Amino acid sequence: MYAHVAKRRGAILGDDMGLGKTVQVAALVSAVLRKSGLRNIDFARIEEKESESRAIRDEYLRKKAQSSQADESLSGDPFAESDDEKFEAKLLAQLQAQHARSNPNPVR
Repeated sequence: MYAHVAKRRGAILGDDMGLGKTVQVAALVSAVLRKSGLRNIDFARIEEKESESRAIRDEYLRKKAQSSQADESLSGDPFAESDDEKFEAKLLAQLQAQHARSNPNPVR
């Protein structure tokens, strides 16, 4: 399409629905008008935020690795229940006991 515009010739853009004709035309207009889509952006600030994000990510991954190493060293049995599993089992037992008290004669 850009070649047609450069030669000052018209073109017909025909295609099935959903194949991006609108995006193609928007890109063509942007190219013809030499627009980049960026407005007064402070690139130094963007780089600063990216480096902050990387530092946070790296710290998170480091702590996660340390945590998993600590969990492995503390647990001699790899199949031992975690605290969450113990809590869930206790809660389930309490709910079953409550249900049994409220329905002393269940229908079977």
